[in-house]
Amino acid sequence: MKKVPDNFIKLYQEIIMEESPDTQKRLCYEIIKVTKNFLDEQGNNVSRKGVPDFSELAAWYQELSYTWRRVYHWCDKNDPINAYIWSCMLQNEVDDWGAKFEIIDIDILSSFKASDLVGFRKRAEYVELKFRQAIKESDIDLDDYRTVEDFLKVNG
Repeated sequence: MKKVPDNFIKLYQEIIMEESPDTQKRLCYEIIKVTKNFLDEQGNNVSRKGVPDFSELAAWYQELSYTWRRVYHWCDKNDPINAYIWSCMLQNEVDDWGAKFEIIDIDILSSFKASDLVGFRKRAEYVELKFRQAIKESDIDLDDYRTVEDFLKVNG
């Protein structure tokens, strides 16, 4: 079984050496097409569906919960630059995990307006709630603590 698509090495070298952005773009499309065809032929370009493990989603959510808090903090401080920066990172994660667990209507950034961080925060809260609901509906418990003292009682 071949390990590399036809012309792959040649194409990536041409992309690196090419100075014209238009030609680079054309070569990038070509390498993507060649790679997709290669994967299709190998049978490796098929989505592997099965029952998703929602404990993975819960672990991801808990790991990323501080990022949600950062977005909310910067919205509350009316700091659009930091709110936007943290939201970009968050959106990337949300997109990946939302696709994996078929959670829809999770776009946060399209509602960003530097002049309306209250509305932006509400949208982020809505998206966060969608993930929490998906986890809850799968009968996975999240570790939630109202205070540091509550956390220490359980984990101290």
